[in-house]
Amino acid sequence: MPNSSSTVNKKGFLSEIVPMWVAIFGLVFATGSLVAQEAESSEDSDKVVEEDEDEEDSEEALDEEVVGEDGEASDEESESAYADEEMEEVITTGTYMPISDPTALIVRYTAADIEAMGVTDLSDFFRKIPEQFNSTTPQTSTSFATGDELGGDSGGLYYNFNLSTVNLHGMGSGNTLVLLDGRRVAGFGGSERDIVNILGIPMEAIEAVEIQLDGGSAVYGADALGGVVNFITKKNYRGITLNMKQDNSYTGADDYTSGVTFGFNWAKFRTTISLETSEREPIINAKTGHNTLDFRHLFGEAYDYRDYNYSQPGIVKEWNGSVRYPGPYYSDWYINGSFNIDWDKRNFIAQLPLDHTGLNSTVDDFNYGLENITPYNRLEPVNGAHSSRDGGVMNIYYDLNENVEIFLNSRYSTDNSFQQNFSIYSLAMRLVVPASNAYNPFGRPMFVTYVPGNEQDTGILPIPFRKAEGVNKNVTIGVKWKYAGENEIELSVTEGRSSNRQLYFQSSTRRERYAPGTDEFYRRLASPDPEVAFNLFGNGTVGGAPFRDFLGNTARRIGTNRVTEIALRASGFWFELNGERISYAFRYSQRAIRYTNRYQYLAGLFDYDFDYNAVWNGISEPVSRNNSFSFEFWLPVFSHEEAKLWGKELQLTIKNIRTGNFNWGVIGGFDFNFDLGEGWAWDPSTTDWTTVPVYSYQYGIDRDEADFIKYAEHDNAPSIGFYYEPMQDVTVRVNYSKNVEPPLTSQLYDSYDDSEWFVYDVLDPCDTTEGEPKSVFYERVPYRYSWANPNLKSSVSENWSVRVNWSPEFFQNFELDLTYADRSHKDKVDRGLNYRNEPTALCYDVIASRTPEGALDFINYDYFNAHEDSTKTLTTNITYRMQGDLIGLIETRLAYNAYIERKREPLKGLVFSALGTMRDPDKYTGRFQVFWDKGRLNMNMTARYTPGYLNDRAHYCRWQQIVNEVGECAQFAPWGANGVYGGYLSMDVGSLTTIDFSFAYRFSPEFSLRFSSQNLFNRNAPITIRDRKPYDATRWDARGRVLSMSFSYSPSFY
Repeated sequence: MPNSSSTVNKKGFLSEIVPMWVAIFGLVFATGSLVAQEAESSEDSDKVVEEDEDEEDSEEALDEEVVGEDGEASDEESESAYADEEMEEVITTGTYMPISDPTALIVRYTAADIEAMGVTDLSDFFRKIPEQFNSTTPQTSTSFATGDELGGDSGGLYYNFNLSTVNLHGMGSGNTLVLLDGRRVAGFGGSERDIVNILGIPMEAIEAVEIQLDGGSAVYGADALGGVVNFITKKNYRGITLNMKQDNSYTGADDYTSGVTFGFNWAKFRTTISLETSEREPIINAKTGHNTLDFRHLFGEAYDYRDYNYSQPGIVKEWNGSVRYPGPYYSDWYINGSFNIDWDKRNFIAQLPLDHTGLNSTVDDFNYGLENITPYNRLEPVNGAHSSRDGGVMNIYYDLNENVEIFLNSRYSTDNSFQQNFSIYSLAMRLVVPASNAYNPFGRPMFVTYVPGNEQDTGILPIPFRKAEGVNKNVTIGVKWKYAGENEIELSVTEGRSSNRQLYFQSSTRRERYAPGTDEFYRRLASPDPEVAFNLFGNGTVGGAPFRDFLGNTARRIGTNRVTEIALRASGFWFELNGERISYAFRYSQRAIRYTNRYQYLAGLFDYDFDYNAVWNGISEPVSRNNSFSFEFWLPVFSHEEAKLWGKELQLTIKNIRTGNFNWGVIGGFDFNFDLGEGWAWDPSTTDWTTVPVYSYQYGIDRDEADFIKYAEHDNAPSIGFYYEPMQDVTVRVNYSKNVEPPLTSQLYDSYDDSEWFVYDVLDPCDTTEGEPKSVFYERVPYRYSWANPNLKSSVSENWSVRVNWSPEFFQNFELDLTYADRSHKDKVDRGLNYRNEPTALCYDVIASRTPEGALDFINYDYFNAHEDSTKTLTTNITYRMQGDLIGLIETRLAYNAYIERKREPLKGLVFSALGTMRDPDKYTGRFQVFWDKGRLNMNMTARYTPGYLNDRAHYCRWQQIVNEVGECAQFAPWGANGVYGGYLSMDVGSLTTIDFSFAYRFSPEFSLRFSSQNLFNRNAPITIRDRKPYDATRWDARGRVLSMSFSYSPSFY
């Protein structure tokens, strides 16, 4: 059995890393020495020739060299002499033109900006920036309704504790396009939406992160409705830099990261390689301030999450008599085939007192009756996972001649994560304990639900766990040809692949007859020897010897993603217009995205292997194909050289992309078969094996009945922008863009035929049988539920943005930047099922189907194109700089981000707004930053303010709480009235202000040391409840205060 202990070993980690760095240093030192010797020999020869030709010129060159060295020595006081050189390949976000698009709404964070934040990985970085809303992270992987739309991804991305995503504007990770050097990368393994896991991108390799906030379909095609994140990697690096960092988290989530970047130029060959390795521990929930599932003292009587079905000591019930389906007694069905009920047996429930070990117990020692049961009360110990990640990025360039260049860009990363499952459903044992068991005093087999918490704490039994193994690969090979000056043609091929495998190790209540450890398991379950037997009755302090085979691999999920793109681009400059040259770019690409997703269950009598795509879509590896042609033009209408009376400068950018999206799948043809055979089951009454009927299930497609359908749709996504400088110190940028996204395969196709079931207690407010609309109550109404709608249209987002920058001449070093953005998301793919609790939704034809007379016929819960989502934001940034010999450089920045409007209108006239709630962005946020740099020192302090919000999903009132009118759940009583069978309670959550701080000292141009702290004053989370945790991990970083120390070393090899 795999070792269930933590995979993170700090001593072993360092002992493996240090030799690797030594080897790398030795290799690069040797290479660097050879290159340096070659360069020195070449330089000496050149100098001899120059002295022979012109001694005077040689002396002048020497003087210039001395001056240059003095200047470099001065520069080294502020930055390393071995920092990145200016890249020959200029990568800009939002355009393929050789110049940046001045009209695009782009925010840029350099590697220095990221380092000053004190963050360790990209998940931490995106938590800090205002452009990001709640996304999926290892901390929130088990959270629902986070505001990140993962529910529409058929890849099943919930519970992936090795995943972190980007969610711009709260439009969902699936609507945010993530690029690496302007090119697509494979999404998380199994993700249909091609959602990229940013944890697979090494921080060490990043030169800058550019975020385009006004969508990017006009350049990049689909998947960019919410915006674009472009990770620009280091290139043309000369030298070597070693970085190491250690985080110490107040809640135990420590992190250890090491990275190295090295590169050299040799004749026509250039390469840059960045490597990174990291280890991170999970968050210890007890260190967040709580260690109970009983929150009644904080929030009221309804907030009690202790479990009354599973506990320690075990909860004892009568056995239902079934060998094949063992469980608690409800009727005589498994005993004699009748539905007669023995109420004494059905109501039987017993438990030993908390201080009883279970040894030598009698039936008189037990407490009887539900009111005397002690519930299980243990908060899940950790949030997140033990994770180990390794990654590397390599960029290679080779000049065939002055005009032709061959390049290769590649990334490879792996992650291995380990998470102990402390969920009650993972820990609990549900077993029929035979009468022969040493701790069973009842003299007959009893059904016991037991949580072996103490045994797992002491190592008697291993803790259930999950492992995740991920691999990410990306390779781009291409050639560039420069012609006619600064014009260029590029042909490239990109292949990205990713895989993710999750393995579940649990204690199955049904073990395979010949599986490893099965005989020993049942021997202990039936043993009369207390030194051997499992004790499911006591408090866990007395039991049998350790049992390492207690766990088995019960299930696994395997997903893959693959993206292939071939692109041909021509870009450069045309003729001169008003003192500047027109810039252009043309690009044609063909892209294919594939994914697979399989789930296997391996325990007990079932061997379940389910290929989601093959069953529901008809193809094991669906392919979404895209052909696109785009053009871009930058036109200098007039420039400073030819300024007009009405302005100093005006630039115009025009873009458009024509995309064709193609897909294949099936409608209907679902084929379900099961065969009856024999299998082994353990009989607790005889403590021996017996044969029982076993069904084997087969799912598939009857291709004679299925209709294979091709989806094809062509869209245009134009963009137009203006850059206007009305006066010397004011600039105005205006941009309009249209962005498109085709529907998913799982939204278009479904092999399962439409099913008609019934919904009960329906109030129809729009019955028109008598002319005027009136309300009519139905006891039940049929509804149609299908996963397919091949008539869906592409989603469209229309974005407007205006950005004004003012840098007044009379107030030097002051800058004001205002940005207004209006985003309208139309034809978003939605489901009628989402509005089953909204009576007025029945007034719309897309939801309700009516008879010719106007009576409600049936309800449609299928996919449909929603009307419109609207978001309007205002962002203000104020910057002021002071500089002097005495104080150095001081820069202050004040940022304010506000949502003016955010509403959903899925059906025209039916408007929802959740702004300022748990599921939507905050109404506003604020940030104040101070940066100071003087000589060898620099310091950065950032204060972030998050306002209070409404937790509108604080607690779901279950039917038992409504029937018994427990606390605030009484507002939903009586249960079932007007079709209401449950509901959510809300609570107000307070505001939060945190301060981050970092301080760096440069001992020399080669060596610097940085100390930093996130949440410096260790501000606790505002009091609330989320996913049975006493904090909201989507808004508060549960790592608490994080103290970090890092160093950077760049030896002078070159």
